[in-house]
Amino acid sequence: MARLRRKLGVLFETCSPSDAARSHRIWVSATQPTFVILRGDAILAMAVGYLPLRELEQLLRHAL
Repeated sequence: MARLRRKLGVLFETCSPSDAARSHRIWVSATQPTFVILRGDAILAMAVGYLPLRELEQLLRHAL
């Protein structure tokens, strides 16, 4: 995430599954890493599991 932050200049928020459910009203896996891209209340993209950095970067670039 730090590499993506530096490379793309975006901010990331990390939170627990229960915090995500409460604050963003979204489902987040309790057992797998979950990457959710939000803009306001809208979910732009979501990925669950251990993905290569290039796939996360592609997902983020597409959502922006």
